[in-house]
Amino acid sequence: MNFPYHRIIRASAGSGKTHRLTTRYLGLILSGEPPESILAVTFTRTAAGEILERILERFLDALEEEGSKRLLDPVQKEGCEEL
Repeated sequence: MNFPYHRIIRASAGSGKTHRLTTRYLGLILSGEPPESILAVTFTRTAAGEILERILERFLDALEEEGSKRLLDPVQKEGCEEL
């Protein structure tokens, strides 16, 4: 799969960093990257917990009708065209 690696996301609070990070994480997972090989760094444990929570919510959402489309559309827009 063709998903761009090694990206830094820097932005102010409320700008959508968590969404971008979770989308990239999901894209890497769906491209076959093992979870233990992915590093996402944030400044607080609270933010790290929120990222994990959002990833799990998006996977659970994908189990519902039309949920897989909501999961895959942002990932494809981020750069993984082969999913």
